[in-house]
Amino acid sequence: MAEAPPSTRWPDRLLLLAVALLIAAPAAVLWWQLLPAAVRGSSGATDRPDAPALRWWQKSELRSFVGDNFGGRDQAARAVNRALVEDLGVGVHPAVAVGREGWLFHRPDEMDFIQGRGADQRQLAAVAAWLRSSRDHARSQGARYLVVVPPCKASIYPDRLPAWAVTARTTPFDRLLELLRGDDPVEVLDLRPALRLARAEAEAGRLPGVETVFQRYDTHWNDAGAFAGCQALAAWLAQDHPAVPRLEWSQLAPARPVRGSGDLARLLGLHGDWWEDVPQLAWAAGPTTAAPPEDHLAPILLGGSGDARLPTALVMRDSFAQRMIPYLDRCFATVTWAWVQGSPYLAPLVEQVKPALVVHEFNERQLADPPFLRQAAGR
Repeated sequence: MAEAPPSTRWPDRLLLLAVALLIAAPAAVLWWQLLPAAVRGSSGATDRPDAPALRWWQKSELRSFVGDNFGGRDQAARAVNRALVEDLGVGVHPAVAVGREGWLFHRPDEMDFIQGRGADQRQLAAVAAWLRSSRDHARSQGARYLVVVPPCKASIYPDRLPAWAVTARTTPFDRLLELLRGDDPVEVLDLRPALRLARAEAEAGRLPGVETVFQRYDTHWNDAGAFAGCQALAAWLAQDHPAVPRLEWSQLAPARPVRGSGDLARLLGLHGDWWEDVPQLAWAAGPTTAAPPEDHLAPILLGGSGDARLPTALVMRDSFAQRMIPYLDRCFATVTWAWVQGSPYLAPLVEQVKPALVVHEFNERQLADPPFLRQAAGR
């Protein structure tokens, strides 16, 4: 069960006050010493940076002692962060936006994306041309090409966004889909409908042990969100490969809650304070564990069911696909999972593996990420 961030406790506030006084005391002395003589009304003052008080503080044993031995520094920093985040709703890291009910979101790309301020039309045209070129290369190697786009958290939980965030009617991804349609479209699997349905099912209590499909304090979806995405991809595969198994929630054991924090809480320095129950899914029968965490950034992971009736695949993946691996493995005869930081298209790997299907997966908020857009434009 997810918990709201704990309210700031009085001990935290008292510690925050003590830190403020500790900072203010030498600051007041320095301010007085650095005032020009005309303002202080006394002789001997200086406005130079080597004022006596400043020189004393820089050389003093007290400064060294505080720097080396002040045991409450970490607690003080956490108290300041908690006061700012919980009382004022202000993120203390430029990459974190504090939303409603304690939800955290990634900025600037996710916030820009959901507000329609991501890629402009020229940049989207470059992305569309890049994806068409990738599709044409895959075809030349005898492979079908599919772009799979997991949604960002803001697309599935817009009601948890900060009050100042005004969502756009159309996002950069919506506009990219329009550009990829036509006489010879690029096939794109939009996972937003699957995730919105899974959210509704979870909130209605129809997914045992699951309350959300994204982590409140992390940029990523949880196992439930990943499984919903896998269901959509498996259904797409089954259109041409009837042997692809259906993925059903009934095939899973009830979700087991695992205490966890998240990468956004870590950026705020509050990963030791903010925890939630993250649902961990497992098959009711058969393999029960996901790929080990240490393999998260492995360049290549190999899998598959060995069933010759199923297609072979090469999946170019980012961090969102990590949680999909244990569920999708059974949908392919063999599958090569290739970690691609920044989501490039790996033409040499396609030529080496020669799969029947190339899956190019990237998160939709990358359409507001400058490095991704520069890559698509060939720069």
